[in-house]
Amino acid sequence: SIGVIDAELIPAAEYLADMLSRATGYDLKVKEGEGTITLALGDVQGKEGAYTLTAESDKVNITGNSYGGVIAGIESLTTAVSPANRI
Repeated sequence: SIGVIDAELIPAAEYLADMLSRATGYDLKVKEGEGTITLALGDVQGKEGAYTLTAESDKVNITGNSYGGVIAGIESLTTAVSPANRI
């Protein structure tokens, strides 16, 4: 599932779910709260649009200092799982 800590990120989560579905074939659900992938707004150092992306064996967290930062993190994640990047 894709969780959102901040409700305003639901459209971003739905965008991510669509992108990952296309790349992987998985049907990911969007929910409020934490998920296997969690999107959040937070205090991330850097200019407007900065983000952190952390990946562990069982979860991924994307935190942006703005909505645009979360979108930038989503773009990094979807690039990493793109079929074009598979060996």
